[in-house]
Amino acid sequence: MKLTKIIAGIAASAVAASTMVVAASATLQKAPAPEAGLSSGTQGWLVQLYNEGNEAENKPATDYGIDYSKVAGIAITVTIPELDSFGTDNRVLWDGTIGGSVTFSVNGGDIEQGTDLWDKYNWPNYEYWGVVDEALELATIDEEKPGRLEKVDDYTYRIVNDSLVNPLANGDARQIGCMQVGLQEWSTSLAQILVTSCEVL
Repeated sequence: MKLTKIIAGIAASAVAASTMVVAASATLQKAPAPEAGLSSGTQGWLVQLYNEGNEAENKPATDYGIDYSKVAGIAITVTIPELDSFGTDNRVLWDGTIGGSVTFSVNGGDIEQGTDLWDKYNWPNYEYWGVVDEALELATIDEEKPGRLEKVDDYTYRIVNDSLVNPLANGDARQIGCMQVGLQEWSTSLAQILVTSCEVL
């Protein structure tokens, strides 16, 4: 696991909601004192947009005061740092092999565990594999996956999931306990990858 976690900012409904930062590391680690909206754990980089609070799970109450029924997409930008956390050349290791899921999860409230709504909204997959970058020698795209990272600058890529289904928008739920977005990483190259922003559309 080489996904390094730093969030530069989070925007919802085109309004900047907060800025949160977690210390970078060579491997994915839980932040010792994460901000209320940021959760970090193995193979997952998550932002809590809303949480009613769950002390047992160490999830503080989080509410950005936005209209959560209007959340319609997620855009995440990553970069390949020039140097890794050990100070060595990181980009020589970059081959574009990265895959996982761009996540949007809603649970709690009207979405109770053990129900069809839970199965539909609690961690549905939007899988991605590979990057679009002509400079790479390998063809890393998996055409069977709906997502891929598109090059937006040198060693900088963006992925958008605009096909999410929001239960607050379609009437499946009126109350929720938690809404999270993020990037799950199931496989990468040896290069360290830095998450620089997560936009909620």
